[in-house]
Amino acid sequence: MEQNKLDKIKQGLYSRSDKVLDLNKRHGLQPDMAKAPTAWDDSDKPIIDNIPPVIEQNSQMSNKPQSSMVVKIFIGSILFCIFAIGIALFNFFGGSSFVSGDKVDIFVTGPTSVSAGDPMSFNVVIKNNNSTDLQATDLSLEYPDGTREVNDQTKEIKRVLGLLGTDGVVPAGSLVEKNYKAVLYGSEAEKKTIKVSVEYRVKGSNAVFHKEKDYDVLISSSPISVNISANEKITSGQNLDFTIEVKSNSRQVLRGVLLQSIFPTGFTFKTSQPSAFSRNIWNLGDLEVGAVRKIKISGALSGQDGEERIFKFNVGSHSQADEMTIATNFVAVSKSIVLERPFIGTVLSIDGDTGVAIVTRPNKLLRADLSWSNNLPGKLTNAEIVVKFNGNMIDKNSVSANDGFYRSSDNTITFSPETMAGLDEMSSGEERHVSFSFSLSVPAGSTKQEMTIDVSAKALRDDNNSIDQVNMLGVKKIKIGSNLSLTATNSYKTGPFVNTGPIPPKADTETTYTITWSLINSDNDIDGVTVSAILPSYVKWTGSVSPQGEDVTYNQETGYVIWTAGKVPAGTGKTSAPRTASFQIAFSPSISQIGQNPILLKESVVRGIDNFAGTQIFFNISSLTTALTVEAAAGQATGQVSE
Repeated sequence: MEQNKLDKIKQGLYSRSDKVLDLNKRHGLQPDMAKAPTAWDDSDKPIIDNIPPVIEQNSQMSNKPQSSMVVKIFIGSILFCIFAIGIALFNFFGGSSFVSGDKVDIFVTGPTSVSAGDPMSFNVVIKNNNSTDLQATDLSLEYPDGTREVNDQTKEIKRVLGLLGTDGVVPAGSLVEKNYKAVLYGSEAEKKTIKVSVEYRVKGSNAVFHKEKDYDVLISSSPISVNISANEKITSGQNLDFTIEVKSNSRQVLRGVLLQSIFPTGFTFKTSQPSAFSRNIWNLGDLEVGAVRKIKISGALSGQDGEERIFKFNVGSHSQADEMTIATNFVAVSKSIVLERPFIGTVLSIDGDTGVAIVTRPNKLLRADLSWSNNLPGKLTNAEIVVKFNGNMIDKNSVSANDGFYRSSDNTITFSPETMAGLDEMSSGEERHVSFSFSLSVPAGSTKQEMTIDVSAKALRDDNNSIDQVNMLGVKKIKIGSNLSLTATNSYKTGPFVNTGPIPPKADTETTYTITWSLINSDNDIDGVTVSAILPSYVKWTGSVSPQGEDVTYNQETGYVIWTAGKVPAGTGKTSAPRTASFQIAFSPSISQIGQNPILLKESVVRGIDNFAGTQIFFNISSLTTALTVEAAAGQATGQVSE
């Protein structure tokens, strides 16, 4: 078979020698003039004569099947979508196995308000509107803090769990109702919320469905009422007394009631009746129906003129875990106190000391200076100043007040227009001054003694054409400081050591001596007591100390002998033996000291702290010489150095 032209061309492309194509040969082309028709030809001939009819026929046959297939696919897709949407709508609106949380309803029927402490009852209804049963249906109630059981109000309820229906099954289209009872506590007008939630499953699924609802109850009245009595305006530093009355309004016994106080800055708590658990917690115990408890609190409030201080008080039941913590607050009240400048300003000084507290000694005559002034813009009339001594230490026979009247029956000094001029009328800013004296006596064997002096004033003042009687109070505290005393003695024949050498001492010959320190203390314990003294360079330390338990040391470089006595209790040397410490020294006099009584121990210095009085103790006593103080019968000659 003769190769066609395509085969030849192909063979030439892959041949290395044959020249199949003649690139120099040109093919002749003849022009073909075709005329375009001016009208459609109804014949079966093609428009262009050069295109064979058979080619036109083949083209039409290949295009027809492709168009038909695309149309069929498009129509099938539309039908599939319509079918799928129909199935979805059927399951959503009428499908038998579809479960919706919107078809599970929670209803709570009960009171919208309740008195705190009164039992309440409410019903919880769970309705299943689905066409499928609910499985493992679990109902949960979470109660607010302080909720108690009805039958035993000492027990607190936190959460209640339980299955609904029969073994947790709530059939389709049915409802389940359960009743609950509880006792709510809280402050008046406080909202309490009980959280109701339900969890369930459906057959054939491991998914857990959840739905919840809040049930709000308003506390219409508190089981406790609290009334606070106190001055609403006081001066800085003045005593402040509160009387707090707690009353039970509940129809049930209130168990374990606590009162908690929150004191503002500047308040100093002093005493309370009854005593507190701690500084700000009082245990009121169980309150019967209508029971009343009263608490009295005393203290002092200080601050700047015009400042307002808020005292807060909470009453509630204690926590089961901690009896000093309020778990459920029944009521919270507050009291506002305003600090104001005193209408009469007073200054009391004792022996020149204007401090709030001073320390003195028993039987010492004390001078007191009292001044007062009118702080108001207007005048004061009929002013009266009263000084009161509180306690049993005042020596009634020692009180002297030239411009006042001392009444021994109640230990008061009164300064009034009857006793001194100028108190019948005082202009704004005007001042007055008086003085008086007194002394204190301390009963034998008593310790930690103190007393107070109260200064009160009253007068008539004219403010906005109205006349009122007002009062002001100031306090001064006096503490009796302990009387610690020290004696230092030297001896030769007496004491814990055997001494040697000549008496009187001889030049260039050693003689030993016993030095004894003795402490006596009166009223208060003294801590950190030390006694120290210096040995002259010509005196030697032998190292002997008695008793062995006393801490007496010697520093050879400085020459200091130090006795660290520590605590010296009150009554030492009075109700018990004195505290003593002895040590031995050696003295070899020089010929230059012949005829003299050389110093064996320089002055002794005592230091300590009186913790009750809050003062430091510091004093010294004179030096010791070779003149024997214990064996006084030997006379001064026993101390003079001889040849």
